[in-house]
Amino acid sequence: TTSELQNLSEKFNELTKRTHDAFLFQKHSIQHISHELKTPIAVLVSELEKLEKLDSIEQIKSELQTQTQKAKSLGNIINVLLQISKIKVGQEISKNLIRIDDIVFDCIAELNSIYPDFNFEVNFIPNDFDEKKLNYKANEPLIKQAFLNLLTNSVHYSDNQKAKITLDCTSNSLKVLISNSGKTLSEEEQKFLFSHFFRGENSQNQQGFGLGLVLSEKILSIHNSSIDYHSQNSENTFVVSLESQN
Repeated sequence: TTSELQNLSEKFNELTKRTHDAFLFQKHSIQHISHELKTPIAVLVSELEKLEKLDSIEQIKSELQTQTQKAKSLGNIINVLLQISKIKVGQEISKNLIRIDDIVFDCIAELNSIYPDFNFEVNFIPNDFDEKKLNYKANEPLIKQAFLNLLTNSVHYSDNQKAKITLDCTSNSLKVLISNSGKTLSEEEQKFLFSHFFRGENSQNQQGFGLGLVLSEKILSIHNSSIDYHSQNSENTFVVSLESQN
């Protein structure tokens, strides 16, 4: 019948779109890895080779710690890309009930071990809130990487070694606001903030893989959540909206 043919046509179109999207993402993933990671890996190898010329044991230990963190960061990005690729082709990921504030504090502890002079200020609003609103069903490694990317971004682009994190429990959906003072993005730049290979003018002289915000946006979309950027009075703010799962 006509309705059956229409239904088959719609399913075929949906399958075609999913296949096309999966192909595009895998294509972009390969481009990301080859374009964005080859330079940091080359720098990492070069810096490790320089360690052979150092005589001070303390200096060698310090440099090894720095390079280890860089290697871990590269590994995390590759793992996230692989996980997202699996999801894009229809594979399920495990999700467990976690507390978002625990994830945020874990990320802060990790970053403070690398940037001990950076100050993260964490606030909860309102003062009297239901702590159950901090619970969220998610894939913990992925959601942690999303927040780690955002907090790392605030470290790189803050002009006063400070960032403010606000966990807003005033509505049904939990919102996490991450703000730092520094050069903001123009309206034109904001249009491409979560696009592949985008680097704003404020990224000059900053080390990075150019993938953090792209990966964070994709991870959050997998969890039916979103991320937005706002700027006002020389302050950059990313707003993560974790939709209610009730």
